[in-house]
Amino acid sequence: MVAVINIESVRVFGCHGLSDEERSRPQPFEVDLKVTLAGDEGVWSDEIIDTVDYDSIVSIAVDTVENTQCKLIEHLAGLIGRIIMDEYRDKVESISVTVRKLHPPMIYHVGSVGVCVEQR
Repeated sequence: MVAVINIESVRVFGCHGLSDEERSRPQPFEVDLKVTLAGDEGVWSDEIIDTVDYDSIVSIAVDTVENTQCKLIEHLAGLIGRIIMDEYRDKVESISVTVRKLHPPMIYHVGSVGVCVEQR
């Protein structure tokens, strides 16, 4: 049995982008997390110690978006994944992090631009 934690549409403001202007003012981002657990202990035990607390991984994602500055959202997604993997090394088999910039500064009308980074 495989347990996967899915967290969708975490909305947070951060200063990320290629231009100095993008990195100088907060703009809205959305983050999705898909965490595949290394074991299924939590499925059977019903104890938080046997799984990954999703509040904690959301907190890591929010803190990373709010308190770092990246030129590329690919880098931001990878950074979020690496921090979560390092924090929960023994409990997480893989993670998929999707970061979307909700109002990208483009000449075209685009609802969002995003990237998904998967790590094992």
